[in-house]
Formats: sequence, structure tokens, C-alpha cells
Amino acid sequence: MDIGLMHRLIWLIPLLPLAGAALNGLLGRKFRFSEKLIGGIAVGSIALSFLLSVAAVYSYGFGSHAIWPNPYVTSQDGAFKFTWIPGGAVNITQGSLERMSVAIEEESRRKLAEIPPGQGTNPTLIGVAVADNPRSSLLDVEWSYQLDALSSIFMLVVTGVGLCIFVFATGYMHGDPGFYRFF
Repeated sequence: MDIGLMHRLIWLIPLLPLAGAALNGLLGRKFRFSEKLIGGIAVGSIALSFLLSVAAVYSYGFGSHAIWPNPYVTSQDGAFKFTWIPGGAVNITQGSLERMSVAIEEESRRKLAEIPPGQGTNPTLIGVAVADNPRSSLLDVEWSYQLDALSSIFMLVVTGVGLCIFVFATGYMHGDPGFYRFF
């Protein structure tokens, strides 16, 4: 795989430790995994996550396809996008479009009130509508990952410190009967 495109795999960074914890927690006791295997799965998943973080930050800022300082969002190129809440049509009740509509309506009422009585036979209120300005919009809450300068720093710090903690904890928890639960 091209190291310049590693930032597209940032969605794996939180999933690797989750998969390691699920493997140890669900199968560790049932299949009586040894402490070495449990520690290897735990430390290995965090280490892979840290290495992937380093590669993603390098490809984001320094690689052949670097996009620094622009943020990279996984949904922009189809790398990872998950529609979390499909909302459908939602009425627009606030915001600049609604304020503009209310302002136009108030101005029409004011101009209509300025017309002297008897000048028009049947005055009517004329509303102005814009054809491409619908009163409803689609709302889909998406889940995607973003890589920018701040998230790059946090990714490296969290996975790096997590790796140090897991290496220390494998030695500290040695001999504990609930070793598989800890990881």
C-alpha cells in the first residue's frame, strides 16, 4: 500500500484496540488463553494502532499525497462514512432562510398597510418565494473521521501513551486470575 495514502485508514485506529479487547474479553477465558497470548493481543492491537497513527500523520503532513494544512475527512472520498441517524425531511424553522422569509413577509405587510383605503379594490398580500429555497431539507447525521493538526497530535499521544501503559500493565498484572479481563 502507498504510504502516502495511509491517512485514509484512520478509521482502523479506534477499531484495532476494540477488536483486541473483544477478542481477549470474549474468548480469553473460554479458550484459556495464556498470559503471553492475552498480553500479545492487547499490546499488539495498541502497537498496530500507534504505528497506523504514525503512518497516517506522516502521510497527512509529509507524504507524497500530503494535504496539510487542509483537514482530511473520511467521508469526502468514500474511505469511511456511516449514516448514524437517517433523519429524512426536516422543516427549516430557524436560520438565515427563515429570517429572510419572515423579513419579506413583514415588509409586504408594511407596504400593504401604507396603501390608502379605497385605492385598490381588493388588496392582497403577495409573498415572495425563491424556487430553489425549499422549506424543508434532508437531515442525515453521518459518522466519519477527521484528521487535522490537533487530531494528529492527540492520535499520537493517546496511542503512544496507551502503548506504554499496556506494556507496563502486562508485567504488573502477571499472575492475576483476571488477567484476561484487564485487557
